[in-house]
Amino acid sequence: MRRAVIFLLVACAVLAMGSTAGGLARAAQRAGGERFPGPQLADTPTTSFFVHLPLVFRNASPAPTWVTVVEEDFEGPPAQLWTFYDYAQQGLYFWGPSGCQSKSPAHSAWAIGGGTLGSSLPCPSGYPANLDSRMEYGPFSLQDATDAYWRFSVWLDRGGVFYTPDFCWYAWSSNTVVWEDCLTIDTGTWYTWTVDLSDPAIDVLGESQVWIGFRFTSLSDSSPAEGAYVDDVLIRKCVGGTCPPASSSASLSAAGLAERSPGTLPATRPLKP
Repeated sequence: MRRAVIFLLVACAVLAMGSTAGGLARAAQRAGGERFPGPQLADTPTTSFFVHLPLVFRNASPAPTWVTVVEEDFEGPPAQLWTFYDYAQQGLYFWGPSGCQSKSPAHSAWAIGGGTLGSSLPCPSGYPANLDSRMEYGPFSLQDATDAYWRFSVWLDRGGVFYTPDFCWYAWSSNTVVWEDCLTIDTGTWYTWTVDLSDPAIDVLGESQVWIGFRFTSLSDSSPAEGAYVDDVLIRKCVGGTCPPASSSASLSAAGLAERSPGTLPATRPLKP
């Protein structure tokens, strides 16, 4: 009988200790249980509870934006960006920086302002006969572009003649023939012209190597007129989708332009390094 009573007392003590330990463990989990492994069982159902899901981060696509390819005001050495050609005068006259005319701030590129004779010309000076002066920039990539434009300002005095000389601007890629437009009126002041490089007629959008250029030519007569100046050249492309419209700019009337066929310039051009 005494043994049975002792056994019963011991069993009750063990049960009591287990219940107390379990309660302490659950209390400890509730007090500091923000982090613990495995699912947690509630002692009593509740009408509300919270489920915390892991955060998921995704790389959002960048917003479409206009990217500047080149911006040139000819205040620094242009040879760092441009390549110059004299196709007729053997290096006597080609494009070069000049302070004779400027849109902003103090210099522009003059069609006869470079070369062994052109670089020493005073302001103002007339253009010589038999001139074919070219200035080119590139290559640059439009492979990632969904849109692109080329903007420049021009000051042109051809001496009042209609057919020649010519001031032209052109573009091409390694896979296309040359596209060219020419101005057939004297401006007498600065005008800004914008070229839509996404135009299918130009056919350079999506190309990995693109060039642009300016050209001034004369025939057998010289002139006291100064010829052509170019300033504030800007090329921008849209990447990442559809960009907002580019800021508008005053331009010459289309009636003052004569579009030339791609055959005006040779289809095969020397590739630049």
